Amino acid sequence: MIEKLGVTPGFEILFLNAFGIYFFLMLFDLIVLDYLIVVKWHPKFLNLPDTDYYTKFKPHLKGFGRGLAIGIIFSAIISYISILNS
Repeated sequence: MIEKLGVTPGFEILFLNAFGIYFFLMLFDLIVLDYLIVVKWHPKFLNLPDTDYYTKFKPHLKGFGRGLAIGIIFSAIISYISILNS
């Protein structure tokens, strides 16, 4: 469809789109699943142990940072593959 318009997105646009989607999914996971449900709410029906991972936010924030680093790498790879295939 975009080829009909005569526009070919460059690496930067493809990378920003891929990483943007990944970033918002990771942010949702960090805020809603990790913080609100696991740390703050800590539901009894999940039978979570009372370790630092399930009661403190810091391990989840570290994982978020590592996940962003992985996301940058994979977004770059996906964007490069997309450029090669177009």
